[in-house]
Amino acid sequence: MTASARGTQGEAGTQSFADVLQRLGSFDDDETIYVADEPPTADTPALVCPEGSQPAGWAYLLEIYLAREVLEVWRDWRRLSEPSRQDAVDAVVYYAENDAYLPNDDV
Repeated sequence: MTASARGTQGEAGTQSFADVLQRLGSFDDDETIYVADEPPTADTPALVCPEGSQPAGWAYLLEIYLAREVLEVWRDWRRLSEPSRQDAVDAVVYYAENDAYLPNDDV
């Protein structure tokens, strides 16, 4: 892991993927989310690092600005409701895997 990894829990800046999503506002747009396992779950260890500094053994997931956009679209498509912890994880993982927003099944 690099010294530039950011986080609040665990060693060298690791935290859960869901915790990263709950703290998106504390990261810079050009930072990137990396995960220990793919596909990530809410509890998967995650790191947020500056662009271009992927830590060895960690998988790229998505840039912070894209994760923010994914959750903004999720809220818009669901009439501004807030995603649960699991909804946020599902929406961002879906986007990372499909390059598309999670459909709103309630429409």
